[in-house]
Amino acid sequence: MCPAGRACFCLGCLDGRWGCLTWRVTGGDAAAVLAPIIRDNEEPKFLLRKDEGDSCFTSLAKGILYQQISITAGSAIVRRLKDACGGAEMVTPEVVLSLDEECMRTIGVSGRKASYLKALATEFATGTLTDEGLRSMPDEELREALTKIKGVGPWTVDMFSMFYLGRPDILPVGDLAVRKGLKVLYNLPELPGVPEMESITEQWRPFRSVGSSYMWKVESEKAPRSPGKSKATKQNGKSPVSRKSKVPVM
Repeated sequence: MCPAGRACFCLGCLDGRWGCLTWRVTGGDAAAVLAPIIRDNEEPKFLLRKDEGDSCFTSLAKGILYQQISITAGSAIVRRLKDACGGAEMVTPEVVLSLDEECMRTIGVSGRKASYLKALATEFATGTLTDEGLRSMPDEELREALTKIKGVGPWTVDMFSMFYLGRPDILPVGDLAVRKGLKVLYNLPELPGVPEMESITEQWRPFRSVGSSYMWKVESEKAPRSPGKSKATKQNGKSPVSRKSKVPVM
């Protein structure tokens, strides 16, 4: 029996915690509503795993590059950046800092995003941020540390936490597709704001990352993944707007 003692995600053992990639319906409206979505879709195996191939810097850099462009365009730019650096293993803070403005333009990186990448690279190159430090930070401390960097907003931190660090209990409140999924699934009159999202997903703890992933399945062809202009999402130049619901490889 799930030790949480209520409707919860069981997602295999992650860092010594309970889990098993199945939804146990032990009562509650939230579980009953989610059960058909989980039954009809594949398990979110892309979640709750640590990506050993990339560094924290590379993963965050990808998050910046994917902002406000399609997944296809973002993937192409990431490939060109790797080539410009001399290969995937050479996408390091020091190498990125050495790329000049003309090289960035050739890759397809705008001047603004180039400045974001340089700001991120500086934090790592100076040792202000380290892989070990980021991996060990609690969720809120991690968010505070990363959103201080120009160009890194809450959505980018949430995607990094979910897809790279494998954090199981992330609720990306700024993700438009998650908000749309909740609206459709729970028959809400309008897109939910942060308090309502937190209230609805309380029963998902401690696996809100997984619940959020299923929201991307709800009318996925109609709902873009990342945040758009809305009352619940602050527009500060950091919020990416993806034109596709496909999940980027962070």
